[in-house]
Amino acid sequence: MESASVGVRYDPSEPDEARVEPSGAPIYALIADYHISEGNLEQVAADYRCSVEEVQAALDYYEQHQFAIDFKIDPTRF
Repeated sequence: MESASVGVRYDPSEPDEARVEPSGAPIYALIADYHISEGNLEQVAADYRCSVEEVQAALDYYEQHQFAIDFKIDPTRF
């Protein structure tokens, strides 16, 4: 059985609303949980019932859209 392809679905005009595929987990939520779990990829994947590869895809996306994601997580920081 083949595993589903991992990727990111987003609208360029709303980078903070991006989701990882195939689970559909919101990237901002994965990143917030990643920070709370002190970088534990396996814990984040378990929390959102997605693959570690999807969490890694979220982190890769976050590198390119950090401000938008951080603002979505906590707008009072800015």
